Amino acid sequence: NSMETKLSKGERTRQKLIQNAIVYLNKFGTHQVKIDDLMQSLGLTSGVFYSNFSSKEELLQTALEVQISSLK
Repeated sequence: NSMETKLSKGERTRQKLIQNAIVYLNKFGTHQVKIDDLMQSLGLTSGVFYSNFSSKEELLQTALEVQISSLK
């Protein structure tokens, strides 16, 4: 996909985190999303998570905003 090739590796990683968080939110709800599970499913470390987001809440807020904007 041409959009993906224009993104840096870091931006692609951030997008994967957001997209995976959306899947987890839809499947488990906000209280059941665990960062360790999310990162393990992507084969990434918690360090990668914290280089992209300061907290679980920031990730979930971003994921919800992305999901809502896709509905418009």
